[in-house]
Amino acid sequence: RVCANDASHVETRPIAKLGHTPGEPVRENETAATCSAEGSYDEVVYCTVCGEELSRETKTIEKLPHTEEAIPGKAATCTETGLTDGVKCSVCDEILVAQEVIPATGHDWGEWTVVTPATCEEAGEEQRVCANDASHIETQAIPATGHTEETIPGKAASCTETGLTDGVKCSVCGEILVAQEVIPATGHTEEIIPGKAATCTETGLTDGVKCAVCGEILVAQEVIPATGHTVVTVPGKEPTCTTMGWTESSYCSVCGEVFVEKQDLPMVPHTYDGGKVIQEATYTQGGIIRYTCEVCGTYYEIETAPLAHEHTGGEATCCQLAVCELCGQSYGEYDPNNHVHTVAIPEKKPTCTEDGHTGGLQCADCGAILEEPTVLPATGHEDLDGDGKCDHDGVSVVPDGGYTFETFRCKMCAKYEANKDIPFVGFIYTIVHFFVHLAHYIGYLT
Repeated sequence: RVCANDASHVETRPIAKLGHTPGEPVRENETAATCSAEGSYDEVVYCTVCGEELSRETKTIEKLPHTEEAIPGKAATCTETGLTDGVKCSVCDEILVAQEVIPATGHDWGEWTVVTPATCEEAGEEQRVCANDASHIETQAIPATGHTEETIPGKAASCTETGLTDGVKCSVCGEILVAQEVIPATGHTEEIIPGKAATCTETGLTDGVKCAVCGEILVAQEVIPATGHTVVTVPGKEPTCTTMGWTESSYCSVCGEVFVEKQDLPMVPHTYDGGKVIQEATYTQGGIIRYTCEVCGTYYEIETAPLAHEHTGGEATCCQLAVCELCGQSYGEYDPNNHVHTVAIPEKKPTCTEDGHTGGLQCADCGAILEEPTVLPATGHEDLDGDGKCDHDGVSVVPDGGYTFETFRCKMCAKYEANKDIPFVGFIYTIVHFFVHLAHYIGYLT
């Protein structure tokens, strides 16, 4: 800057640099990428004002994709392996999809077909074709079948005709393998034809003869006339009161045929008398009357009832009914006031602590109390002489502070009873009585 007073006076100062102005990045040293290798380039930025290089960075260019090209496969055959389709890069020839071996398929044989049939004595031929390749044909011999034996049925010889043995032939070609031979006729074998005896109503037959093999009749049977019935008459019998009867009948004694049926006649009723008493009835059991048949002597008996009567006599008690003097049976009702058998209830003396009672009377049959015992109350402990002791023999005086504890043993029941809460005055009273009695005792001794 310049001074206004003196233009020669000039002052300066530095001015800071402005800074670069970066331009658009540019590529340098570029190497193109391929399908087998990456490419690269330098990315450089320059100042648009001064042209100074501001930055440089190496960048990678990705590989280019392969250009696929098919590698044709090869189909497998019956005897040779094949290959699957593969893929390679048409630019760099890198194998992208490797081909794989396809195993040989092997023959796919069809059914055997007969070309020349085999016979009984000569071999034949058959073949089969591969379904994968019709030019592949396999043949094999068919063995001769040999004869198929079939039996030629023989014929049994009869009584009058010859027979034949079994033979054998081939069922395929008809050749005779075993010839049949003639069997001579056997002649008849006689068998008796049993005859049949004539009966009263049917004819019979004589014995005959036939051949057991062919059935030819050699001796014919002859008819025997029927003999006719032989009638027998059975007389009838009149029935009685003990046996049945029957009517007259008739039958053939040879064949048993009945001409007149026998009819059973039932027994006639018994003729009984008016009856006879063989046991008179009493008050205790019935009587017996016997009725007898006047023809055969058979009898039956009936029992009559005992004699009718009213029960009388006897004495009822509290546990037993009266017994009738006529028939001996019990009757009537019990008498609750008639006690025949009695037993005494023993007296029990009272004790100091338990009640007693007087004697009484009880029925021994029904247990009823006839004379009720009177209760006698327990006597309790007694000390009539005032000596602090039970008059029934038991004393024990034990002082305890201002009270006297006395224990009494009852002479009758041998039971001890403690009497507490006796005032101290009672204790003094007991001491005084003790000395009074002691004085009397000493005076008695002197």
